[in-house]
Amino acid sequence: MPSARPMNKGRLRQLAWLISKTFTALAVEVFFIRGLFVTFTWCQEKHAEKAQGLKAVGLLAIETFTGAMDSLLITKLVLILSLLIAVGGAALFILCILSFVLGGAPFVPTPFKVLYRMIELADIKPGEKVYDLGCGDGRLVIEANRKYEARAVGIEISPLAYVLARLRAVASGADVTLILGNFMNYDISDADVVFCYLLEGPMQKLQDKFRTLKKDCRIVCHQFEIPDWEPRARLNVEGRSYVATVFKYQVSDFQFQGVKGI
Repeated sequence: MPSARPMNKGRLRQLAWLISKTFTALAVEVFFIRGLFVTFTWCQEKHAEKAQGLKAVGLLAIETFTGAMDSLLITKLVLILSLLIAVGGAALFILCILSFVLGGAPFVPTPFKVLYRMIELADIKPGEKVYDLGCGDGRLVIEANRKYEARAVGIEISPLAYVLARLRAVASGADVTLILGNFMNYDISDADVVFCYLLEGPMQKLQDKFRTLKKDCRIVCHQFEIPDWEPRARLNVEGRSYVATVFKYQVSDFQFQGVKGI
C-alpha cells in the first residue's frame, strides 16, 4: 500500500515549533505545581510539628495529631493527581496539533452517544467492509467489528493517535485493520460503509474518491456534510454539552456517468 504523503519543510518547521512550545508550557506548569507542592508540604510539616509539640505537653489529643499527618498525605495525593492531569492534558494537546498539522483536521474523539447512532444509521451487515477515514483512537472501527462483525479498517495520519488506536484494539480484542497514513492515498472502492468526521476542506477533496465507491455503499458523516450532496437521512444527537448532526448518504442517489461503481 502507498505510504502517507511526505511533509514539506514548512510543515516540519511548524510542527517542530508547536511541539517545542507545548513542552515549554508543560515545563512551566510542572515547575509551578512543584512549587505548590513544596509550599504545601512545608506548611503541613510545620502544622504537624506544632501538633506534636502540643501533644507532648498534653494540650492536644492524639486524634488531632493523626489528622494533621493524614492532611499532609491528602495534600500530596492531590498535587500528584494535578500533575498527572497536567501531563495528560499536554499529551492530548500534542495529539491534536499533530493531527491538524499532518492531516488538516484536529483530533477530536466522537462521543460514544454519537458513535452508536452513526453505526445504527449505517445499517452494517456482518462481513461488510467498513472504513473510518481519520479513525483517531479507533473507537468506531472497534465497535463496528465487535457488535456487527464488520471487516473494519481505520486509517489515521497522526502517529500518536494511531498508537492509541492500536492499544485500544489490543485491549478490546477486536479484529480490525489499522493503517498509519493519509487516507487520500488509499483505495477504498471496496467499501460497503464509509465513516467520516472531517472538516469541510477534506470533505471537499474526498468527493472524487466517493464517486469510485459501489452504488450501494453508505457514507455516514459526523457534523460536516459532503458539499453539493443531499443526504438521505439527517439525525440530531443531543448530549449534555453538545448537539451533533449525523448525515447518511447513499452513493446510488448520485448518478455520475462513466464513473466506476455507478
